[in-house]
Amino acid sequence: MFRKMEEEAVAAGNTKVMKLKPHTKRWVFATNLEDSSSSLKFAKPETEEAVSRIMKYSEDIEKGSFTPSREKDELSLGLGNPEHTGRVRGLGKHKTWKEGFREHVEMYKKHGRNREESLATLVKTLVA
Repeated sequence: MFRKMEEEAVAAGNTKVMKLKPHTKRWVFATNLEDSSSSLKFAKPETEEAVSRIMKYSEDIEKGSFTPSREKDELSLGLGNPEHTGRVRGLGKHKTWKEGFREHVEMYKKHGRNREESLATLVKTLVA
């Protein structure tokens, strides 16, 4: 089903959706009400807002102004809920993050990876 929607998106010239990561693209196609991906229509306005945020983050990735990490990618930020850190979706509950996110294996168990970001949020909370 997703392959058919991908082919229709390419034929319709919907290149924004095709540039998304596979799991993000599947989420967008799964929430689409239409059988075709040429016109993206959603049941709730919240879903449409989430898709627009996802598209904004994917454009920021292309520009280089946003660098996603495994738990802070465009899907989790667009939806507004963090990725569950205890399991790898789609691979089972006994797979570790190192096995599930092979493209991010260099980030596995690095302390202080988001130190600057956490320092900025701490400063914001202290100032407020």
